[in-house]
Amino acid sequence: MSERSDPAGAAQGGKFHCVTFILGEDLFGIQINFIREIIELDGITHVPMMPSFVRGIINLRGSVVPVIDLSIRFGRG
Repeated sequence: MSERSDPAGAAQGGKFHCVTFILGEDLFGIQINFIREIIELDGITHVPMMPSFVRGIINLRGSVVPVIDLSIRFGRG
């Protein structure tokens, strides 16, 4: 996790934290206030007739959570 200056908030002296990840050779970042949690992947249940970027679902503490492949969702194949 890194701390970066926000161009819009820089005038106000504000900063924000973000999570960065790499897809292929590109670096992406998401502000941490948009992320609920990061978990280790245990096992995905395939769901038929879903879009190609939905890899399946997982059971997270009794809730069904979709698993999204960001490479495919961002059109990176």
